[in-house]
Amino acid sequence: VWKYCKESDRILVQSVCIQIRGQILQKLGMWYEAAELIWASILGYFTLPQPDKKGIATSLGILADIFISMSENDYIRFKNNSQLGLNLLKEFDHRLLSAAEACKLAAVLSQFTPLFVLTAVNIRGMCLLTYSCSSACPPEKRAFYLSQAKESFEIGLLSKKDKEPVTSKQELHSFIKAAFSLAKVHQRLYGESKSLNQVNQFCQEALEKLYAYSYLLQNEEQEKELLAKD
Repeated sequence: VWKYCKESDRILVQSVCIQIRGQILQKLGMWYEAAELIWASILGYFTLPQPDKKGIATSLGILADIFISMSENDYIRFKNNSQLGLNLLKEFDHRLLSAAEACKLAAVLSQFTPLFVLTAVNIRGMCLLTYSCSSACPPEKRAFYLSQAKESFEIGLLSKKDKEPVTSKQELHSFIKAAFSLAKVHQRLYGESKSLNQVNQFCQEALEKLYAYSYLLQNEEQEKELLAKD
């Protein structure tokens, strides 16, 4: 039997192993079981003398993906499990609100690159936008959740400094998604406008550049750099 020098070392290793098991079950589509394990890993990371922010942020991101994928029945079962206690997530009445809250916390706790933050706030924004358009959202709350979605996409677009080049296909795709989604939120909040049409046109042009960027060969790095700067 392996003996750990400190109890905190045992908890850390156990939390990482539980997180990996949760990811495996997620890949298998076992959403409820995966959510239980990922939540257990989050609690484990929090009990360390120095909470592992990287581990917590990673697990929260995984949990958000699980909430988005799982059925309403599975989510209700998960939410009502008295042994779990979802107080960490301030809003957990609906799975999309829980996913949005998990992404928000992941972005706050993240010690990763701006791309991690951009991805997290994009998912949060999409969850809030989707929820605001669903029958589950009370009509008087729609504007509130749309405003929250708007804020998320704006944060995503601000995660990179002005004129700083995009360095990957994933990053470019995420920025286009944030810009396009922000335009859709504006459309729902304020209606059609000339500026919105321009934004949609810019997004279309950016998608064309993304397509070109994706299919450039490795020996065409100079052209890739020009596209990234553009």
